[in-house]
Amino acid sequence: MRPYWLMNFPPVWSIWVFLTVFGVTYWLDQWFPVAVFTGLRTLLIFLASLVFGAWRVIAFYPYPAGKYGRWLTMTPWQFGTRLPNGSIQLNASDMLTVGLLCSITLWDHDISIVTPLAIFLYTYIICATYSTFSGIPWRKYWLKKVLIAAIMPFAFYPVVSVYSMVISLAVCYWLCFSLLREVLKDFPWNQIAWLQSDEEVLTKKSLKTFIAGWPYSALAAIEKKEPRIKNRICEILVPILLAVWWLHAMMALTLDKNCFPLSFILVCIALLGIGIRLSCYLTGTAPPISLWGRIFNGYFIIPKYDRIFLAPLLVVILVFFAVYFMPESTQYAVWIFELTIFALLVILRGFPPSLDQWRQTGAFRIVRSKMIEKQASQVINKPKTVFEKNPVDLLMGK
Repeated sequence: MRPYWLMNFPPVWSIWVFLTVFGVTYWLDQWFPVAVFTGLRTLLIFLASLVFGAWRVIAFYPYPAGKYGRWLTMTPWQFGTRLPNGSIQLNASDMLTVGLLCSITLWDHDISIVTPLAIFLYTYIICATYSTFSGIPWRKYWLKKVLIAAIMPFAFYPVVSVYSMVISLAVCYWLCFSLLREVLKDFPWNQIAWLQSDEEVLTKKSLKTFIAGWPYSALAAIEKKEPRIKNRICEILVPILLAVWWLHAMMALTLDKNCFPLSFILVCIALLGIGIRLSCYLTGTAPPISLWGRIFNGYFIIPKYDRIFLAPLLVVILVFFAVYFMPESTQYAVWIFELTIFALLVILRGFPPSLDQWRQTGAFRIVRSKMIEKQASQVINKPKTVFEKNPVDLLMGK
């Protein structure tokens, strides 16, 4: 049996496979141009760092909704003792593996020696943070998750440097590890109030598989998702601010001096956002009267129905003025671009009416939705298990 500090070490066969493939590429260099397999070796190092970072979390972190986490709830394990499968904290075995990947980069000098370390930490932090989403309400640990997402871009912003990368990723790892410890402190998760009860799970599943048919399926209750953050304004603004901040950091790496791509990207994002919003609101609905009915009866505007087009109209006006007055200076154009992205996302996400208000008070007609009918037919035609069949079908051998 391995010592506890070596339980996180990858399987020996995987290391042999990686080293064998890596060595074969050097053997093939004598028949092919060196540049052909240099890029392949760089890709192998990148993939190995990525896979190891994800495996380090998936295999050893007992997130509540996972198989390992569910099994752990049936054991006498307590917080403060060693986890059965190995430590979630990075240790000497991780240093050995990442150190091996970093040392291999010295043979070709094609990538920086710290690149495998950065890729590993990025993957580890993202997977470890995301794993707390599974089975636990997002709002319980939202502040540390927001801090991790806000600090990570400093690894490559404003310039890519080893020092900024190490410092920012070290801070993110500390936040990530403290986040994992907070989740483990609440163990056992099956005895605390913030997990879903069996009745809530069954209710959600029944709402997803409502197959009463037209028109009852269109009138069925809809699963109401709990807010990620209790404050409605923060729930809207925080994800948008993070998205714009990541966009700003990424643009600092690949900034083009020409302003035309910014205008083109802005128009594409606006059209995509308008399409998503209207599809969410208009699926399964129709106007109260047709276009000719509006003209002949003088109902050119129906406030309770046409109000859903106010947000797209504001976005179109906003993007038009932003593109029209886009400055020639790249520095100012980027700021105009990012402020416009922030404003249009706020409008599309938070402009009234909300989806719940629209479904409850909107002046629309309910029509057949081909997508909903297709989903219902798939549920009906799905083969039943033994537990879903009724006793008569079992006796008849159906």
